[in-house]
Amino acid sequence: MTTDEKNADSELARRGEVLKALRQIIQSVDLHSRHLLREHGITGPQLVILQEVANFGPLTVSRLAGATSLSQGTVTNILMRLEKGGLVTRTRSQKDKRQVYIETTEKCGDLLASAPSPLHETFVERFGELEEWEQEMILSALKRLAAIMTPAPGAAPPRKRSRKTVQADETDEATDDPEKDAERFLNPSDALENTSK
Repeated sequence: MTTDEKNADSELARRGEVLKALRQIIQSVDLHSRHLLREHGITGPQLVILQEVANFGPLTVSRLAGATSLSQGTVTNILMRLEKGGLVTRTRSQKDKRQVYIETTEKCGDLLASAPSPLHETFVERFGELEEWEQEMILSALKRLAAIMTPAPGAAPPRKRSRKTVQADETDEATDDPEKDAERFLNPSDALENTSK
């Protein structure tokens, strides 16, 4: 085996390990979000949005989407359910009628006072036990990974997977919209929002 072939094999092996680690993270996030929904009646993305609005609101949908790294469509859908639940209100700006601001309600304050972390408690505990330099290293690597995985502006969405591929992986849920399929991979808990109506 030549040096080039060995390097190619090593790169393929590293890609496989990266994919495996990503799937483990995605599964963990999904499971914790389902636990939050079952035990507290709220999903991970809903909790993140409520905390963001409570801490920095009133916020517009676009500002909220940017702050939470969720699409505006996903944020809008989540806000509709939160508004129905009496947890947020939407108020049109007096200066610019096109702007709508999101604010939390008193009911939301009560919920957040007793709400668990949007991150799994075990992760929070173990991460807190790490040395500061280890925490910074993990954070830096995750930010770099997120940047690598973010599609370039104007890039075409991934091609829709075949029916056979979908059936082979029961954890993925295909849609008729390639952008939604890509968003589900990047933000698995967003997909949970679409199934928890």
